[in-house]
Amino acid sequence: MVSTMGDRRRTLAKLSNQLSLPTPWPTARHSTAWFAAIAILGFIFLTLPRAVGWRGNYLHSEDGQVFLTEFLSSGWSSLTDTYAGYLHGVPRILTAGCATIVGPDGYAACVAMSSNAFRVSLIFLAFPVFAAYTRSWRWGLAAASMAFVFIPAGQQEVLANFTNIRWFLLGAAFLAVIGVFQSWQLIGFASLIAAAAALSDPLPILLAPFAIWRLFTAPRFSKLPSLALILTSGIHLLALDIGARGERGGFIDLVQDPAETAGQLLVRGPLTTQWGVTISQDLASTIGYPLALATLFVTGGLLWLGWSNRWPDDPAVPLTVLLMLLGFGFLLVTLSFPASYISLADFWSPSQPARYSALTGLFLTPVLVIAMSRAWQASRHKRFARAWTLLTALVLTIAIVGDFGGDARSTDGPTWNDSLTAARLECDSGVSSVTIPNAAEFEGWRTTLTCDWIRVR
Repeated sequence: MVSTMGDRRRTLAKLSNQLSLPTPWPTARHSTAWFAAIAILGFIFLTLPRAVGWRGNYLHSEDGQVFLTEFLSSGWSSLTDTYAGYLHGVPRILTAGCATIVGPDGYAACVAMSSNAFRVSLIFLAFPVFAAYTRSWRWGLAAASMAFVFIPAGQQEVLANFTNIRWFLLGAAFLAVIGVFQSWQLIGFASLIAAAAALSDPLPILLAPFAIWRLFTAPRFSKLPSLALILTSGIHLLALDIGARGERGGFIDLVQDPAETAGQLLVRGPLTTQWGVTISQDLASTIGYPLALATLFVTGGLLWLGWSNRWPDDPAVPLTVLLMLLGFGFLLVTLSFPASYISLADFWSPSQPARYSALTGLFLTPVLVIAMSRAWQASRHKRFARAWTLLTALVLTIAIVGDFGGDARSTDGPTWNDSLTAARLECDSGVSSVTIPNAAEFEGWRTTLTCDWIRVR
């Protein structure tokens, strides 16, 4: 018994050490220059117009009906208001910034461009973490940029709006906690992101156990991001209104239909991570789910090659396992909220949110890149492993292209400029506020603008 307990302690200590790699900023030649180039390219990629239109011409659902409406009505005090029962710190702060600094004419464009810039900034946090675990700044930069910028599902519902920044903040919060940063710049940025995440969505609160563990394992000031997450999670817990969402499903729906739940996890998780949302929808509607899921042999084969070529005591192994557990775990939690009205039978309809796939892809995509790094450096069957790595890269590229068309819901309704022109004409009649439609109009989203703000030029 004593020996068994000792073995368990040694195993846990080894696991803790493997997940506590120092994560300094990569100092290899040209690494910072490539980081800057990828950041600029990523911002351009996210900001380019899609086939459905440019997101900067439209205002997304809650961005208008909730955040802008409430800021124009209540001012800066709206930053502490809850919506759907929880705080939305970052979306409300960015809303206030665009509404105050840019004003009405460029407001929708400000939302699109600032949200894209915010996503790109998270690479600064992810790059050193993934570089440490891949032992390569090139693969680390690939993992960071694929997770936060080039992820296929990231071009759909979550693109260029404030409402869905919270999903990217969740992934960044995990990296802020798991990283052992050494420079003040990284420690400060990681602490800011951890706090911002915990005050923008309740899901980062679930990372508190990791943050507590990190308080005992990180050296000195490297504890600060975890401390920031714990403190702000406590603040958010005090503000939570659990009953605000009403009866919209729950875990009981997932338990009562395990086949549907398993299908949801596989389709909205690994399938959309591999193929993106658009191609996954096409596969589901044409060849059916069983054959669509059979195509996962591509990423499945990659994971097998990565595992076969792992290094002795490879620290990337526990990290990738943890990323997969968190990806599926968070997907299960988010599906439990709307479980009663989201089904695989309607997976390809416009009402089926792509944000859940983007959330899971944030955690699963780096797993694929880390596996690619191990397969590419294979010591066994090197040619086959590299060929399979290139095949996976090709599939992910196809997925990015497939989702590049954008989300039709995001441009449903009049453009922001057209709505603003109509609102100004209505304000001339003497009213104090005007209600306009915003995307997606067919879902009934509406934004109330004050005429005092509209008149600002």
